[in-house]
Amino acid sequence: MPIMNKLNIGTGKGISVVCKKCNRPAKADQFILDPVYKMMVCPSCVKDRRDTEMIAAKKKKTDAVEQEQKKNKPKNWDAEDEYLEKAQAKAAPKPKVKIIDAEHVKYQCPSCTYKFKYNKVEKKPANCPYCGSGILVR
Repeated sequence: MPIMNKLNIGTGKGISVVCKKCNRPAKADQFILDPVYKMMVCPSCVKDRRDTEMIAAKKKKTDAVEQEQKKNKPKNWDAEDEYLEKAQAKAAPKPKVKIIDAEHVKYQCPSCTYKFKYNKVEKKPANCPYCGSGILVR
């Protein structure tokens, strides 16, 4: 008789069953045989398990990267060195400029890598023709 308490037969909605893992009701045809739990569980239990596995895998990967970075740093590395490294990483990328003649240079936009001619005398074009970012060479 306890099985009848767990089955809720609705009108037109199908049979809903209470999950043994989380005690949430779900439709009987949505239950999945999960190899980790070794029983039939509702879709929300499967989703929760997969989410926690993904988070654990990402954390493990980032921990491994941090350990590798710590190994590559010298022994006298301190907070000031860390700050300087971050500041250099945030510095604006330098554009690639190749001199064509006295007035013109071949300019490569640092944000989109589009290559075009830039007139140093007239200062044209004022922005990158492709992405619209400002010209850094004046």
